[in-house]
Amino acid sequence: AGRLAGLYPQSDVAIAYTIDEIVALEEDLTLAFNKQYAILDNPNLSAEEKKTQRDALFVSIKSTTLGRYLGFFERALTESGTGFFAGDSITIADLAVFAQLRNIMLERYPGISKEDVSSFPNIVAFYNKISEIPAIKEWYSKAH
Repeated sequence: AGRLAGLYPQSDVAIAYTIDEIVALEEDLTLAFNKQYAILDNPNLSAEEKKTQRDALFVSIKSTTLGRYLGFFERALTESGTGFFAGDSITIADLAVFAQLRNIMLERYPGISKEDVSSFPNIVAFYNKISEIPAIKEWYSKAH
């Protein structure tokens, strides 16, 4: 689908590799966030236990995982120099990371906020840049 939409290269192997690497790292970060569902869906935990365990999970993510991944994404954007992760136009890698950043910037995770991203200037610029793309604005204006 990425190729059909022009969001994944037809023949540039180096850019494809970078895209694959960014997407894989974003998926790893998403897996860390998604551990909350094992807690929330556990019928053996009370509501209070679920909240306590979920809050502890996000404290752990914030103190260990989040900075590591944001640091990698920051370096990748610096190395790219284009404002995109791979090449000089938007790719599936940009969309994948943007979707996760949007959750962070909208403070959808307990204890994790946009302030946690503020020390990564390339990520902030990237988020703002992608947010201003008309098709992205239109998509999210439809309550996604």
